[in-house]
Amino acid sequence: MFWIRSALLYLGVTALIGGSIWLFWGQAIEAEWKKLAAANPQVKKTQVKAEKKAKEVVEKEIKAPKAAANATAEWNKAKSGATTLIELHANEGRREIEASLAAHDRRTTEILTLLKIKRTATVSTETAPAVKPAKPNVPQPLKKTEPAKNLKPMI
Repeated sequence: MFWIRSALLYLGVTALIGGSIWLFWGQAIEAEWKKLAAANPQVKKTQVKAEKKAKEVVEKEIKAPKAAANATAEWNKAKSGATTLIELHANEGRREIEASLAAHDRRTTEILTLLKIKRTATVSTETAPAVKPAKPNVPQPLKKTEPAKNLKPMI
């Protein structure tokens, strides 16, 4: 970890040298760079295009938005956008639910077919026992409740 100090010192010295060069000769370097760019027509075209695009973007940002002619119309636009987003999410949820239900139905049918196959393999050829009919539900009389006992206080 001893090398960190020397690396930071080297980085600081390099930054000082670079900053001083830019401070004293930065204007001259920039002017020479522009002369080289002006000599090359391809570079000049790209610079002009970039400047035009930047100017258009600045002009668009500077322009103030138009005032709404009707506040209710603007509200309806915003409301319809929010409603559309909510509907999209709801439809996506429905699709996911339908897909999961379809997968569940497939698994259920596979399980039932497997169970049916296992049952037919284990069931003998004998007849099944007779099923007894169910008893009808007859309401039973209510039991009489005993009166509540008086409790003694514990204290």
